[in-house]
Amino acid sequence: MAVLAPPGTGKGGLPARDQHAGNRPDPSNHDANHNVIDNNTVAVRQVQPVERWAAVPSYEGLYEVSDRSRVRSLDREVVDRNGRPMRLRGRDLVAVDGRVRPYRDGRGRTVHVAALVRSVWPEVAR
Repeated sequence: MAVLAPPGTGKGGLPARDQHAGNRPDPSNHDANHNVIDNNTVAVRQVQPVERWAAVPSYEGLYEVSDRSRVRSLDREVVDRNGRPMRLRGRDLVAVDGRVRPYRDGRGRTVHVAALVRSVWPEVAR
């Protein structure tokens, strides 16, 4: 017959050890710029430069492109087919095969994201 130890105790009545304590990072081993993976490995966060946004030529006030090749629409009001004003919230455009489809005056045009980036920031070579 097995003798059960009281809860919170290990073999022989000694205090139970945390089985995962050896794998847990020591919280005193990190600061704001480091993530401790374990007690022997430290991952250093790289500070990313601020993403710059600028208006897309021919779509000023409607779309912006970033120096990291992202395109977003801006908040705007449009008139629906019944003549009522409708607010459209800005959002990130999803590039498909490196292209997006911005709309102006009800018409869309497929453009390459790289071409938009080059038109605003020629120094950004992607």
